[in-house]
This record gives sequence, structure tokens and C-alpha cells, in this order.
Amino acid sequence: EAGGFDYDVWSGALADHPRVGDLAGGLRSYAAVLWQCGFYDYPPFSDEQRDSIDLYLGGGGRLATVGHDIGWGLANTASPGYSAARAAWLSNTLHAALLADPATWDNAMGVSGDPISGGYTGGVFYEPLGSGQAGDQIAIAGAGGTGSYVWRDNYFTPDNCALRWENASPNGSASTAFWGGQPSRLVDMFFEFTALQPPWSSPDAIRDDILDKTIVWLLGRTAPTVSITT
Repeated sequence: EAGGFDYDVWSGALADHPRVGDLAGGLRSYAAVLWQCGFYDYPPFSDEQRDSIDLYLGGGGRLATVGHDIGWGLANTASPGYSAARAAWLSNTLHAALLADPATWDNAMGVSGDPISGGYTGGVFYEPLGSGQAGDQIAIAGAGGTGSYVWRDNYFTPDNCALRWENASPNGSASTAFWGGQPSRLVDMFFEFTALQPPWSSPDAIRDDILDKTIVWLLGRTAPTVSITT
């Protein structure tokens, strides 16, 4: 709302069984999809949801994922949601490899020059859900495109905790999806976006700005503005 974007919220059955669709409806009809994983869902993405995301990105899509245990929940053998197929999906679709799951950290540090976080190299206050529930440290993985790091944590051994990715070649057809025929784009936040600048229940200009910059990068341009002079 703060950024002036129209949006729909998918929850319950709509989120559990996400329809990929086409230009007329479903995920492919949207300019962007923001995917918040359940705080304590293991696996963070069900097998059905993984299939839908593969089809969505493969047909041309712009996706942002958010979740403090996406990496750990898919790729750590101690996770109740682990499987070899899910770990491979983390690498091949979300283009990330799990490095570590720090006990806690309290600052998200922007990356100099990054179009999303570059204005926040001094850090943004962060409040984890609990011990071991701050976020995942990750490395860029997979092939077929270009990846860049977006955020770093301030754990006593700091590392990257978010990335953005653009496919190297066009995906899908313009007749079947909003972004069909253009390279898919992806932003992965391996932490909780709502835990930035707490409390999440209160509006915050910094949090609004970060989300706005994330959407703008996914779309590849700023939202159009019109000034009526007469």
C-alpha cells in the first residue's frame, strides 16, 4: 500500500495449492509474486509448491521468497523437511547453497552498490524469532544466469543471507505469462522481512523502502508516475 501497488493475498488453500495459470489468472498473471514461507513449516515449500514455482519461473516470472529456515529446512539433514530432491531444488531453482544456520544476529547489512540494499550498508536493525531462527547464511549456486548478494548478517562470523538472480536467457512465451519471453528474476531473503525494523505490527519507512526497492528490481523499472498539470 505504501508503494502504491495493487495486490492480492493468497492464503489457505490458494497458497497450499498455488495455481500457475496463464495471463488470465494464476501466478503467471501477476507482475511479481512475494512468497512468505510459514515460520515453522518444514519443509518450507511443499513438493506441490516447488513444482508450481518451477513452472512459474520456467514460463517467465518475477519472484521474491522470504523465510528464516528456507536453506536449513530444505538442505540440512537434521531438518524434518530434508530430502535430497529438496536440497537439489534449493540449488537449482532458488540458486542457493546452505552454509550455516547461526544462532542469532541483530543487523542486516546492505551491500555497497546493490540496487536493493546499497543504501543500508550501515545496517538495519533485525529481531530474530528466537535462537536458531534468525536466518541462513548462503552462497550463490546453480547455473544458467547471474547472481549477486543483497544482504549480510552481523553474526560473529558474518556472511551473506540474501541474493538476487536473473536468468541468462528468456523464459516462456509472451502469450502465456506476464513476463513470458523475458528472463525470470528472483530475490531470496533467507531471513524474515517482517523482522526488519521491529515491531512488524507498526508501519516503518525503512521497511517500506526495502520492499519497494525489491519490487522495483524484480520489475526492472520504477513504478510509473503521472503529474497532471492542466
